[in-house]
Amino acid sequence: MKHYVSREVAIKLKEIGFNEYCELGFITEVIEEEGVKSDELGYYANQIFIDIFEFSNTDFKSVTVLPEMYEVQDWFRDKNIIIDVRYLLDDELDYKYFAFVFNTNQIGFVHVFELQGYNNYYEALKAAILKAIEIYESIKREVPT
Repeated sequence: MKHYVSREVAIKLKEIGFNEYCELGFITEVIEEEGVKSDELGYYANQIFIDIFEFSNTDFKSVTVLPEMYEVQDWFRDKNIIIDVRYLLDDELDYKYFAFVFNTNQIGFVHVFELQGYNNYYEALKAAILKAIEIYESIKREVPT
């Protein structure tokens, strides 16, 4: 079974530069594209569609790709941000899912963010992806262009 990020997460990923090829996407805004009429785009606005060929966020301005969660984990790992979800005992001795986000971008230093107490794996993973987006945004702000 495939697990995709939510539309909101997909839009945030596009904003920070996620540009991997994915098999799912959705139209986020109605604009003229080469060879496509705007009324056709309007008809498909906010509907998820599958393309026979994979596409990226830069193929069409109006399309946002909808990656699988593991694709996002891989993308962040390539940027030295590691996402890990584990099933552990919490303070009340109940098993819950914990998410850990490791920022390894500083030499000799790993900053660990712990997100606690989720009832299922994908809820914890979504929280970790949102935290990774936040970390990546802060890294991009710190790096002079």
